[in-house]
Formats: sequence, structure tokens, C-alpha cells
Amino acid sequence: EAKNQAKKASKQQAAASHRAESRKLTKDEEIVRRHFQAAAKRATDEELREWCEAKLQPFERVVDISGFASFLTTLDNATEIREYIDTYLGTSAAAKDFARGFLARHDGVKAVTAAGVIK
Repeated sequence: EAKNQAKKASKQQAAASHRAESRKLTKDEEIVRRHFQAAAKRATDEELREWCEAKLQPFERVVDISGFASFLTTLDNATEIREYIDTYLGTSAAAKDFARGFLARHDGVKAVTAAGVIK
């Protein structure tokens, strides 16, 4: 009887130790997941900024392309983004095309960030 209780206690202790180890692995996996999420966000932010800089070339006399592209990528609100684009680039067809393209890509970056994966 004492041997059975000792065996049972030993098994319970081993199971508890295994669960604790599993939680530790889960925490490590979470750290790795966050690292890859951050890397994915940086990559998509960089791609968006590069796209902006290429598309803003016709407006180089109006805005500092690099600064404006970097600034736009920091914004989250579509209405605010449109207002800044209208204010700095105007309401020409080219400016509206840029705004549409930017917002579509910007929404994609937000989706990647929220999901934590690159689609």
C-alpha cells in the first residue's frame, strides 16, 4: 500500500513537472511568435513605405517624399489619411489614385499586424 501511494505520488509529481515544462515551452513559443510578428510588421511597413516613395515621385515638388511616406505609414485612421493626402497632394486624379492604393495597402498591413501572419 505504501509503495503504491509512493508510486502514485511520483507519477503525479512527474505529470506536474511535465505540465510546468509544457507551459514554459508555450511561453518560449509565444516569445518566438511575437518576434516573427514584429519582423513581419517591419517588413510590411517597409514595403508600404517603399511603395509610397515610388508612387509619390510625381509629387516631389510638393512634399518631402521620404518624410511624407514615413508619416503616412504611422497613421491608422482612413479619414485622417485621406485628409492629409488631400491637404498635401491635392485632389487631382493622381492624388486620389495614390490615396486609394495607399489605403488598400495600409489595410493589408493592419490585417497582417492583427493576425500576426503574412498573407
